[in-house]
Amino acid sequence: MQNTCHEKKISDSALKKCFAECDVEVSAFEKLTLVALKEFKQWQPQVILLEAGLGGRTDAVNIIDADVVVVTQIGLEHQQYLGDSVEAITKEKSGVFRNNQQVILTENAGYAALLQAAAQIGAQVSIVKPSETVPPFHPDNIALAKGVITALQTRLPIMPAMLTQGFNQAFRKGTQQILMQTPLVLLDGACNPSAVRWLVQSLKQR
Repeated sequence: MQNTCHEKKISDSALKKCFAECDVEVSAFEKLTLVALKEFKQWQPQVILLEAGLGGRTDAVNIIDADVVVVTQIGLEHQQYLGDSVEAITKEKSGVFRNNQQVILTENAGYAALLQAAAQIGAQVSIVKPSETVPPFHPDNIALAKGVITALQTRLPIMPAMLTQGFNQAFRKGTQQILMQTPLVLLDGACNPSAVRWLVQSLKQR
């Protein structure tokens, strides 16, 4: 597993040291989160992106009070932990909301419940609408990314030309990653039904 921060990498020795110092019973993912946060404190980056990999409310990264929260498409996943319905999973995801925090949403499954949860806790919601497609990324995710950049514009100004260039050059391993052209061999980590549907739709458009 490669652990990077721009050009910096978290060394194996740092991982081992932090794991050894962690004297409470937590999962490997929680330990890795602690390692990352410790390194971030040392490196002092301008922006830190944290993904709640398991819902939100009980996820390890929820110990951080984020400036901006994004909720992507909600689908059935990790149901043994999050619940068997979109409504239950939505409740878990809204557990990352904070008072006066900026929350960026699209009008997707669970949207109404997310709005209600944000209102109850006093979070500030921005609704974004997809307007463009930058394969292989879902149009909603492009809109959400733009929403975050807009929310942080006063602290992290990005020119429109830089934004366009960034989207066109964006690459994520495991997201419709082409390993071979002939025959076409593609790697994608679609992990829930909605992600699989988007993958199928994208492949049909090729």
